[in-house]
Amino acid sequence: MELEGFAPLEPGTYSIDPDGNPSTPLRVVYEVPAEGWSQWIGAAKFANDGHVGVSITTVTNLVRQACRDHSWADPPVGPSVDNLAPALAGLAPFRVTPPPRDVTIDGYRGKHLELTVPDLPVEEEGDDRRFTGCEEGKLKSWSRSSTPPKKGMRTTATRALASGRSSGSSTSRGPV
Repeated sequence: MELEGFAPLEPGTYSIDPDGNPSTPLRVVYEVPAEGWSQWIGAAKFANDGHVGVSITTVTNLVRQACRDHSWADPPVGPSVDNLAPALAGLAPFRVTPPPRDVTIDGYRGKHLELTVPDLPVEEEGDDRRFTGCEEGKLKSWSRSSTPPKKGMRTTATRALASGRSSGSSTSRGPV
């Protein structure tokens, strides 16, 4: 079932193809437990005091620098979790606390890490928020998100090696 971005999700079971390739067997099934969630590359829930989101995606590369250089790393980040976790941990200007740690989810080996958006100056005008001094006013990592993250936002990334590729989910929490 295709849904528009941020369309309301009813409680229930959903699936996503994180690599966007219907010819591969990679699928993630997830449960939306209650009302109030919206479609995203996973699910997001917004409130007046903040948000929480779960992103399910396949990462093929990172930007060179999250604020000042959104060109893709060359050479690209390797395909394994052991390549991706340290690359994310070293992606400036994000902060990582604690260091990446090994996890196992449903039998898949992975790494867990938390990226925190640094305290950078932000210009706000209505719903438009931009990081002053960052390319296009945005912070980027592996996503071409049209909405920049906010100061103090914490992203928890759990990556597992599935079907020979680094794939997994990330959650973010932060102020609205």
